[in-house]
Amino acid sequence: MKNYTILLAEDEKGTQEELRDILGFMCKSVYVASNGLEAKNLYEAHKPDLIITDIKMPKLSGLDLVKHIRRNDSRTSIAIVSAHTDLDYLLLATELNLLKYLVKPITKSKLLGLFKLFKEKRELDEIILSKTSIFYPKLCVIKEDSSVHKLTVKETFFLTTLHEKKSIISYYELEDILELKGEGHDNAIRQFIKKIRLKLPKNYLKNIQSSGYIVDNIYLET
Repeated sequence: MKNYTILLAEDEKGTQEELRDILGFMCKSVYVASNGLEAKNLYEAHKPDLIITDIKMPKLSGLDLVKHIRRNDSRTSIAIVSAHTDLDYLLLATELNLLKYLVKPITKSKLLGLFKLFKEKRELDEIILSKTSIFYPKLCVIKEDSSVHKLTVKETFFLTTLHEKKSIISYYELEDILELKGEGHDNAIRQFIKKIRLKLPKNYLKNIQSSGYIVDNIYLET
């Protein structure tokens, strides 16, 4: 979790300090709020990767905080914390697209379970291509610093397959991806690779002569 930021909204001081210490050790940054209004302001200022909020807080409840966020943001991962297991809350958690409903006390094992879910969701939503480039399969885009490169459906499928396989994509597989039939499609493949390379980090794709394409090792280790 060292690459991710967390917003912790908890009004009970003892619990807040304990969680802040644990999260501060495990994550990149932790923003701490003692009430819902403060949490709302911190969310808007920092746009954290994960929000952990108590369900009942002064000034603005955890549920109202989540409802506010979900009006314009369906992607940020959110976990709600409660002292009780309440069926109505659990149903509402589903409606609000929550990552997890956690029941107090929040132990280290519960946090690790939450982080596991968070990372699994992130891996489905985004693929890190390099330190400055991220691939979002569901959106069919690559974001590189402040630039956004739109991908075609075939480019998205190719890039997703490349990462799922973690090995060479052969010329035959490329013909299937591009829906090419018969023979003599070398030029079509070259044009496809040329176009997608313009959207990828420099030298990201490595050509293995007479075999196909693979991600350069330097990017696999990023």
